[in-house]
Amino acid sequence: MPSATNWTDIQDALSRDSLVNLSPLERNAVSRYAKTLSEVLERRHLRIVVNTDIQQWSRHIIGNRSADGVNPSFNPELHEITSENSFWLSVRDQSAQIVACSAFRVFNVIDFFSLFASMEIFYGRAAPEDRLELIQSPGVPILSGTVGFSGGLWVHPAYRKTGLSGLVFQAGRALAVQRFSVSWDTAIIFEKLAQKRAIRIEYRYQRTVPCFDGFFPPTGKHEKMFIAFSPRMHILASLLEDAEWGIVDSIQNTQSVRL
Repeated sequence: MPSATNWTDIQDALSRDSLVNLSPLERNAVSRYAKTLSEVLERRHLRIVVNTDIQQWSRHIIGNRSADGVNPSFNPELHEITSENSFWLSVRDQSAQIVACSAFRVFNVIDFFSLFASMEIFYGRAAPEDRLELIQSPGVPILSGTVGFSGGLWVHPAYRKTGLSGLVFQAGRALAVQRFSVSWDTAIIFEKLAQKRAIRIEYRYQRTVPCFDGFFPPTGKHEKMFIAFSPRMHILASLLEDAEWGIVDSIQNTQSVRL
């Protein structure tokens, strides 16, 4: 278990007074969701731990054979990632073993897509001078202000296809609203996952659109990539939906929604 100086249970974190000014609607959404989440975790005999030391997330991923390696967007060796702009969540079983985890960063930007085009979101200070030519999908708004970025997801093979991916992402969104009052939540998704309707439903983003198709320097090969995003009002609505219908039921109900 991480040092008690940098971790807390998700329920405690969500019930604390926010460090940012939240509206009554936002406070209500987070509070009601936290209650529902607590009930779900108790039924599943799990707990979610919030940790502000991203180095510990990195060490966990590096030491895990079933992980795909450290996501460069959350690599503390490349970026200035602190407790002021990030956290990571670990889902733990009854023996305190980590069975899933994800990481979260926040950016205060004029245009989030510029971080992608410049590759700063991947390389940080070591970003090359070359820029990526992004796909301009119709109807996509400018993602500006306090923009959250979710990623670094890993789920133990024994717990895959159990809804944990969506559970930990949604818990991260709730905490991001409570802690940073994010205007948007985003994720960058490779084609293999983006094509899976079940994955898109579980991740709960409002829209998933293509954003890049070409040679991608971080992987050294041709990639088709998508960006998923949700504005704050959609995040709040999904938290209230979870509180109203129950977390599992609300995920099932969204399967009829056309993405």
